[in-house]
Amino acid sequence: MAHAKQKNKKGMKKRIILCVATAVVVIAGGALLKHNMDAKKAEAASQKAAIRTMSLKKTTLTDSISSSGIIYSDNTKNVYTTLDYPIGDVLVEVGDKVKAGDVLATLDMSNLVYDIKQAESNLSNAKASTHETALTNTNSITNAEATVASSNINVEKEQMNYRTLKEQLESESSTELINAKSNINNAKIKQDDAKRVLDLKTTDYEKNKVLYDSGTISKSDLDTSKQEMDNADIEYRNAAADYEKEQSGYGRIKENLQKELETSAKDLESAKISAQNAQNALTQAKQKSQVTQDTVQNQQLSLEKLKNEEAEGKIVSPIDGTITAVNAVVGKKGTDVLFVVEDMNHLYVSTNIKEFRISDVAIGQKAVVTTDATGDKTFAGAITFIAPKAVETTTTTTNVEFETHVLLDGTDPNLRIGMNAYADIVLQSKDNVYAVPYDAVVYKHGGGTSIYDVENNIVVEVPVTVGLENDTSVEVSGEGLKDGMHIVMTASAVSVGQKITTEEGYGGRAKSGDGQAKGQNQGETKGQGQSTRPSANGQEAPSGQEAPSGAKTATRDRGANQNANQK
Repeated sequence: MAHAKQKNKKGMKKRIILCVATAVVVIAGGALLKHNMDAKKAEAASQKAAIRTMSLKKTTLTDSISSSGIIYSDNTKNVYTTLDYPIGDVLVEVGDKVKAGDVLATLDMSNLVYDIKQAESNLSNAKASTHETALTNTNSITNAEATVASSNINVEKEQMNYRTLKEQLESESSTELINAKSNINNAKIKQDDAKRVLDLKTTDYEKNKVLYDSGTISKSDLDTSKQEMDNADIEYRNAAADYEKEQSGYGRIKENLQKELETSAKDLESAKISAQNAQNALTQAKQKSQVTQDTVQNQQLSLEKLKNEEAEGKIVSPIDGTITAVNAVVGKKGTDVLFVVEDMNHLYVSTNIKEFRISDVAIGQKAVVTTDATGDKTFAGAITFIAPKAVETTTTTTNVEFETHVLLDGTDPNLRIGMNAYADIVLQSKDNVYAVPYDAVVYKHGGGTSIYDVENNIVVEVPVTVGLENDTSVEVSGEGLKDGMHIVMTASAVSVGQKITTEEGYGGRAKSGDGQAKGQNQGETKGQGQSTRPSANGQEAPSGQEAPSGAKTATRDRGANQNANQK
């Protein structure tokens, strides 16, 4: 019985082991099946993953700085008036095209009309007065001749007195000046002596203070020294006051002599005038008609000035251009800018260039300008101004920029002042070269560069030499290059010898940022959009596969040192 139980237990164990083994086989089979299905799905996915190519052809490759800015007129004039009259009429509106000399507004000069009439009346009166003066201008000749003799005697007397005073003043030979100078010298000696005593007493006092502080002398001795110093100071002040007093006395004496000399000069001049008056009376009588004629001329000038103001009452445009601002208001005086006239045929783009690129920019460099309003149309231009000082900001920033002007060679009716514009400043350009995206270039660890061509659906390595670069593309050259080659745009996605299938027309024209150049407007390359994908033989590298061992594809940080408006 026991033997039978033991035999049943052994049979039970065999059945359990068999069940477990069966379960393991089932699980392993399911896992293998799932793995095969996943592999097939991955293979199918890899077959669908697009590997893009471009058709190689010669193009123009340009390295440029792209920056946004604002359009301004290169010739802007503010129109104003200096006349103090209100606006009478405004004849233009914003947007009107004007020629130089066209009337923009007139002033209300009704008061000026009255002033002109008054000036005409004054001129008429002056002419009449001139005629009357000429008839009565011959009566003063005899009296003038009678006073000539006595006037000449008085002139001689005043000349003698003047010469004496002048000699005394210049040589300081008068008794008063000699005594005053002596007093000054004596007072100066006394002042200098008092100063030496004061300095000595001051020094003694300073020494005694030290001795007193150390207990060498008594307070009484220190006080005595202080009193002596104070007395010496008083003596010095008195001596200085006496010296200043003597100097002032000397100055007063000399000043009085100078006044006497000036008075004598006036008397002499008066005598000469009196002597000459008689002769002048005759001359003045003859010239009086000319004086009245000058009055007529002055009135004539006043009238002409008023009439000129009347002509300036028409405010005109200084240039050919377009009215962009009208501030003139009928009835109000023009105290500020009345109109702004801007030449729309000479426009420039004001843009700010980053500090790290400003050294690449120079006056005369060519540029290509576009705007949103004009679409794909481009405008040629050139750098005409680079600010010597960075743009000032109200905030603390390391974003240093320099204002730069691009003068446009041409214009367009759709261009407007104040529009946003985009300027590509050409740094270097090459025509008739091959160019590919950066990601299409393979840089080998051992040196050398190459690109991948697709021949008969097989990836083939083509050695190249790289040249000019810009933000998206690089120039390539080599004996193996020719038009129409199908260049893999992302070299890291394939490997040499990989078999792929080409589908023409995939992706169309590539845009900037998706692996191809930005466009011909910037002188950059455009791909002939097509794509390839691996064939189903299981040997080709799927899209995204690393480049072959010993090579690496080109990569660039295209965002480095760039901001929203400049590359």
